[in-house]
Amino acid sequence: MRSFASKIDANSVASAQVGGYTPNPNLTFAELVRGYCLCAKPNEPRDYRLQKWLEWLGDSVAWDITEEQIDGLLEALSNAGMANSTRNRELGDIKAIFNWAIKEKRRSGIPVGFNSPVANIGKLDEPIRRVHLSEQEISDLLALAKLSTYRRMHGLILTALTSGAITI
Repeated sequence: MRSFASKIDANSVASAQVGGYTPNPNLTFAELVRGYCLCAKPNEPRDYRLQKWLEWLGDSVAWDITEEQIDGLLEALSNAGMANSTRNRELGDIKAIFNWAIKEKRRSGIPVGFNSPVANIGKLDEPIRRVHLSEQEISDLLALAKLSTYRRMHGLILTALTSGAITI
């Protein structure tokens, strides 16, 4: 009778030592982003935003990217006149990629002990947005809401209008 140990090959034992997967220490950021985008829900605005990150970091090994690099690139966006909300969206995209890599280690090939470079980068405060509508714009909005195929749209618009500073 063969022993149980003889049925296990050396490669599966080696990969089991790192959590049941084989790390990919040379995965580029571009390859990581592609894997994430293939697994995540389609999102054209996110994919468009990621283009600049691919230009900046695409050829870098994903696991070698530092917090200082990401923070510097986010600072460059702010210095270029991007609003805090835009910078926060960009940060959210990058955080989502690295969080996915950590969660889906078998797909991403993340090295053992990897820490996300964006884990300690916080969002910037965003000012509260206020929209001022004329009486005509309010009337037009309510008329369009009544035409909506979503039957609750008119009620939602009324709630939004009456819960703010403007009264109808």
